[in-house]
This record gives sequence, structure tokens and C-alpha cells, in this order.
Amino acid sequence: ENMLSEMFTRRKNKAPTATQGAQTALHKGYLLKRGKVHKAFRSRWCVLVPGKLMYFKNAEQVKPQDFIALDQAIIKPSKDLELEDHPHGFEIITNHRVYYMVAATQAEMLQWVQKLSGQTKLTAENHYIDTAEQAISHECYMRAQREEEEERG
Repeated sequence: ENMLSEMFTRRKNKAPTATQGAQTALHKGYLLKRGKVHKAFRSRWCVLVPGKLMYFKNAEQVKPQDFIALDQAIIKPSKDLELEDHPHGFEIITNHRVYYMVAATQAEMLQWVQKLSGQTKLTAENHYIDTAEQAISHECYMRAQREEEEERG
């Protein structure tokens, strides 16, 4: 764990460049990302922009290594046993792959999970469904009140 915190500390001191979506960045910082082929975790500068998480080798890199589309993703803290050496891990589950990410602290992990979840269509759809259910419930309540008043009056 000491090596892990050292990697984050070393990387945190480097400032991001203005070219990395600074205008639209919703959140940014260093995370460890597990590779697709080589399963080792590598430190990546991550920039959350609307609908996707871009990741770079470091904060100075202008062109992202790649990005993760978040529209259909599910984001959750990881309970994967493979991450037991990384207690602040979370998963980004897409139709094509499960991305394993690790934050430096529990608080940072929860913040990333919240920010990333806010960019998924599933979260937006759930919000619309909740809003519609509240409106329907309110309308039913108001109708019941009117019917009671009519019965009394």
C-alpha cells in the first residue's frame, strides 16, 4: 500500500495541461487502471467530460490513450477478489469490457463513482422515471383529495 500511495503522490504534483478538456472537464485526477491484455495496474491521468472518461499516460500528454464511453455503463465499487490489494477499486462495466480502476483513497473512489455515474444514460433515465413517478403520485393524491371533497360537499 505504501508503493500505491507513493505512485499517487508522485503523480499528483504534476499539473494538467489546458488542452485536456479543461473547458468541459467535470472531474480529473490520477487513477490506477488495469490493462486489458497485461493485467498490471498503471497510473493514468483521467479526465471526465460529458459522456466519457478520457485517460492519458500522464497530465502532460495532449492526446488521450483512449476513452471509455459511459452512456450505457454501470459504475460501482469493486468487490472483485483480484482487487483485494487495492482497497479503493471500482468498476466501469460497459457492453464490451469491465474496466478496473483504483483511487488513492476511499473518499476519492466514492467521488469518482458518483461523478461517473452521473454521466450514464441509465442514471439519467432513472432520474426521469423517478420524476415521472413523483408527478403521477402527486396527481393521484390531488385527485383523491378532490374526490373526497366532492363526496363531503
